[in-house]
Amino acid sequence: MRKFVHVLAEQPDVVYFCDSTNRWIDDEDVDRRPIAGILEDYMAGESVCALDNGSWHAQIYDAFLDAMIRQESVPSKLVIPINLRSFSPEWHKRPQYQFPDLIAQLEVSKRPWKQGLFAPMKMLGLSTTTGVSPHEFMNTPVYFKDDHVGRVCDFTGPKYDIPTPELTRNKFILHYMYPLQVSHPKLKALRRIAEKCHDHQVQAVFYITPVDIRTGQQAIPGEFAQWIQRNCNVICRAVQSSGGVVLNLSEALAPADFSWHLYPNEHMCQTGRSFVAAEVATAFSAEHTSARTVALPARSRSISVRPVSSSSAAKP
Repeated sequence: MRKFVHVLAEQPDVVYFCDSTNRWIDDEDVDRRPIAGILEDYMAGESVCALDNGSWHAQIYDAFLDAMIRQESVPSKLVIPINLRSFSPEWHKRPQYQFPDLIAQLEVSKRPWKQGLFAPMKMLGLSTTTGVSPHEFMNTPVYFKDDHVGRVCDFTGPKYDIPTPELTRNKFILHYMYPLQVSHPKLKALRRIAEKCHDHQVQAVFYITPVDIRTGQQAIPGEFAQWIQRNCNVICRAVQSSGGVVLNLSEALAPADFSWHLYPNEHMCQTGRSFVAAEVATAFSAEHTSARTVALPARSRSISVRPVSSSSAAKP
């Protein structure tokens, strides 16, 4: 909540919602600024303030936007990243990523009578909103496209402490190969954000965060990139239908632009962060007058690709 209070006090021109991809810095980076800091350089004097935290997601951003509207402190521009992994069972159902107390605190401004109840309930260990139990999380189904291939517990645990090509493939399945549906709660939250931005004259840019497509293709040849775009299309159509502008950056970066160690994620080194900032700034400067999707091709670069087996080990 301190970050939120800070943003309200600063009254920036641009609010940048984000997860850990904003501030992740690679050990070898020379430019160690977050994406929001780089973006500010492109914004011609407009101030940019990040409202970010590790593992935040669309439902958190939606709650923050609601609170801004109620506080009559809505920025003129808003950046909303769409992390493909956030829809996966590994993220969507993880108990630590539900943030019930934060959402409850943001709800206080909508229901003032709750103000006096929040602190004592927290002291007593009583959750103010419904969360996800560890048992429910570990038993959440995992899908490879439309096929059920196990539960979250099959894709986690001590055996994953040392990566192998087969385990890396399993992590790509867990993180990205789910069949995204329009009924997903996070996709509904994105649509609500787009509608509220339209209603309150906020210029909003949604972007799908880059994915290490080439390494994923090596792990799941012939299917990974195709399925990523299948899920991106679901997202883009949903957000567009609510008046949103979507940048599809999912295939825009090469493996050398990422900074993940054990298993794939969306953390980027300075070249990746700079690229995302430039594309978001370009979207704002274009002054979009209608909803559209911008799909960017992967950058043409000579790089060394991470060695991942292309064997067809199906289930964990």
